[in-house]
Amino acid sequence: MLFLIAGLFIWIGVHCVPMRISTRTGLIEKMGEGAYKGLFTLVSFLGLGLIIWGKANADFIEIWQPADWQPVATKMLMFPAVLLVIAGNGPDNSFRRILGHPMILGVEIWAIAHLLANGDLASILLFGSFLLWALAAFASASRRKPPIGGKAKRLNNIIVIAIALVAYMGLLHGHEWFAGVRLLDHG
Repeated sequence: MLFLIAGLFIWIGVHCVPMRISTRTGLIEKMGEGAYKGLFTLVSFLGLGLIIWGKANADFIEIWQPADWQPVATKMLMFPAVLLVIAGNGPDNSFRRILGHPMILGVEIWAIAHLLANGDLASILLFGSFLLWALAAFASASRRKPPIGGKAKRLNNIIVIAIALVAYMGLLHGHEWFAGVRLLDHG
């Protein structure tokens, strides 16, 4: 559990830096933008690696037993989560124009969905921490850069939705491989 907690502190800590514009600007001025981005990426991957290692090796300490409907709700919530993450990283699209920061909203939905389906301590720490970070990040990002409104090209919206559908199907079928939990019966 210690590696999970350390990874969360590192990953969330480095991702809180952009919320403080003066800190981020000062680091870029001191290090240069390339070095800042490189260090940000390196520290992010270090934290992510510790999170993955820590979660995979954490003792299972059950806090609650999810009800039968909760994993179903998780699967249903994951498509909008994936769609919003893709929209936040895809070409100019209506989701970004209307919501402003769809990727962060996608992380919020992802975290809530996984809190529904997992009642163990390590999962609560993992998904609860990401949810708290995403709530703070969304508030911070919305203050700095509100949604721009207007219309995006319809083709860009279609591209984002198509990529999200493919990614969602990949996650459903590949979840056992990368997370150790089978989501679909293959029999």
